[in-house]
Amino acid sequence: MRRLILFLATTCVWAQVSFRDHVIEPKIPGGYALLVVDLNKDGRPDVIGLTSRLTELAWYENPTWERHVLVKDQNGLVNLAAHDLDGDGIPELAVETEFSMVAAKSQGLVWILEHQGDPRQAWKTRKIDALITSHHVGWADVDGDGKKELINAPLIGPKGLAPTYDQDLVPLVFYQTGLAVREQSLHGTLEATVREAVEEAERLCTRYGIAFHASGASSPLQSLAPEAGSRPWAGCQRPWTVSYVTANGNVLPCCISPWTAKDYKGAILGNAFHEPLAELWNGERYQSFRTSFESDTPPDPCRECGSLWSI
Repeated sequence: MRRLILFLATTCVWAQVSFRDHVIEPKIPGGYALLVVDLNKDGRPDVIGLTSRLTELAWYENPTWERHVLVKDQNGLVNLAAHDLDGDGIPELAVETEFSMVAAKSQGLVWILEHQGDPRQAWKTRKIDALITSHHVGWADVDGDGKKELINAPLIGPKGLAPTYDQDLVPLVFYQTGLAVREQSLHGTLEATVREAVEEAERLCTRYGIAFHASGASSPLQSLAPEAGSRPWAGCQRPWTVSYVTANGNVLPCCISPWTAKDYKGAILGNAFHEPLAELWNGERYQSFRTSFESDTPPDPCRECGSLWSI
């Protein structure tokens, strides 16, 4: 069989291309990470730059490079990645903060930043994890479902020490999107079918002698109904019934507190690796936490409990 081979002749014209520098930000000491992405849906690539020496994260609008602050009061800024989760043309930002080369001092907070209509104004922050020495972050379709997940690669294991940092291993984790969002929450949206299902479960448990309790409230139905009073957290029983211990031994009042506390370190009531749990449970710091809980100014992690999420 005869095959026809067609050769196309092209002419390459070489031209010299010159570049010139533009100083976008002259005052960013120890600049560490840079991200180029369109943040205002105008088709032009904007620039985000960060450094751990500053507590503000800002972006610079192309072509004037006007500076807009995304968030303030963030210590240990280390890395970020962008992906449009909601399809509105403006990406959400995954940001990692509270990083330190000393693992014991590195909370490794992971945040999602979302614009509130005008990307030039401050963005809303949502904390999704606290994993020691969280450092590298990126988006990729991990499970092949066509949606990108957020990948987090910490730098140093909890027991890693200088100069080798090889005394411990680190996990590589990813977070699936679309989980644990307000639209999927039953709290504050007790439809008749949900109420009937809970009441039927209560009847069956009573019949067969099974204890049926909510995690922190006196009853499952109470836990799903938002409190309208001035002390919505007050119905929670966790300060007297449970503790939450992290993988590195930190003792917290409950499993919700790592996500709700504005000051994660302030929510830690001790460390089970350094002190017996019974002593922590009955110790001064836990007792002080309970006293504050019963006042009109509860501890930081508890302030929105019962109103924004279930008790």
